[in-house]
Amino acid sequence: MAGSQVLCLENEEPYVKITESNPEFYYCEGQRLALEALLAEGEEAFKKCLSREKLRPFLSDGELEELKSAADQEDAQAPSLGGAGNRSHGNSGSSLSYWPGQSDEPTPDLELGWPDNGAWKGITRAEVYTHPPGEGAPHIKELVRRCVQQAVKVIAIVMDVFTDPDILLDLYDAAVRRRVPVYIVLSRQQLASFLTMAEKTCLNVRYTEVNQGHLGVGELPL
Repeated sequence: MAGSQVLCLENEEPYVKITESNPEFYYCEGQRLALEALLAEGEEAFKKCLSREKLRPFLSDGELEELKSAADQEDAQAPSLGGAGNRSHGNSGSSLSYWPGQSDEPTPDLELGWPDNGAWKGITRAEVYTHPPGEGAPHIKELVRRCVQQAVKVIAIVMDVFTDPDILLDLYDAAVRRRVPVYIVLSRQQLASFLTMAEKTCLNVRYTEVNQGHLGVGELPL
């Protein structure tokens, strides 16, 4: 989350819209909608969304082609993986809609287990951290490593790209030495880079998953 978003949450004054002409402009909801239209319906829908949202084109031709190619490649792979092969959301909502009871995939069998008593007792709270960190705030990587090193029940990580060897070694230590179940779910397109990083760190993730029983690595069709 960007620092400007955190400021909006903390600021009680009326929100002043930031446009593309402002130096502090980073992104906007209109751009997200345009990207969703591009991935779900193609380039023409992307252009119509830009016009509707009164946005100037924010992607180069190369970026457009790269995104379309990645989306087409995913559609081609989806049928063989049991997916629908269709990125359109139809009337079910946008990509921000969350339907816990509806999924194309069955609930996975968590072979390493999950804490039985998972009910949180106490005050519910949410903490927001930014990158780069605010004044006096810790670095995101420091926060992640501290959480991993202090975990005692279970660790579950979902990431698109995972190439940090320090955090991987922390996870390995938690899984093998402290016997904490560790789940890592990655984008299938980035899985190769994760395995390469693990090999360079002298860790055999496949061996750990099969023989140690406390580190599981899965993949998302992204």
